[in-house]
Amino acid sequence: MKTAKDFFGNDISVGDIVAFMQTGYRVFLTGTVISITEKTVLIAHEKTNVGITETRQFHGQVFVEK
Repeated sequence: MKTAKDFFGNDISVGDIVAFMQTGYRVFLTGTVISITEKTVLIAHEKTNVGITETRQFHGQVFVEK
């Protein structure tokens, strides 16, 4: 698998803290990457207004905190 890159081209690794937009909303959230696939990352985060605690995003939809 090629290295996962965020919106700015930074490497994404399991354990990284990332910012991302809540699915279906225009609100940014932060969370921790818990797994990476060829195209997406799974992010654990605080419970949202709709009650979810994990979100899947494409690599280019997240910003890694550096």
